[in-house]
Amino acid sequence: MAQVTIKGFISKIGELENVGKNKDIPKLSITVIDDTRAKSVGFFVDFWRDMTKQAQLFKKGSRVMVKATVEDGTYEREENGYKTKVYGYRFNATQIISCVEKPDEDLDKEFERQLAGQQRHTPGLIPTDESTPFDDKK
Repeated sequence: MAQVTIKGFISKIGELENVGKNKDIPKLSITVIDDTRAKSVGFFVDFWRDMTKQAQLFKKGSRVMVKATVEDGTYEREENGYKTKVYGYRFNATQIISCVEKPDEDLDKEFERQLAGQQRHTPGLIPTDESTPFDDKK
């Protein structure tokens, strides 16, 4: 299964929803904008089960790095009596950490460096930036 590292800022955090046959699987969708190139690209990343708790510690505007698996997201839709195939990908998060800018570093190396540094400062906790964890929760 393919894996990618996405670096950027959170532009949108969806509502937490329960899906599945018994509505017992939590899912949270977040949009991450990669603005490291001349043209920004948006990635719609799904967080499942326990990953939703980690993702909820971040807020809109947080700079993050996300490791995600890539799946075929192709589907068919019907519009005005015509069936159209829509091609795309689905990104399912496996890890999320906060990050700082260091544009010339390889993403995988930067991810490991950031993760190691954050775990050193907050062992056992989900890494976040200083203003993220409980800002909106009073």
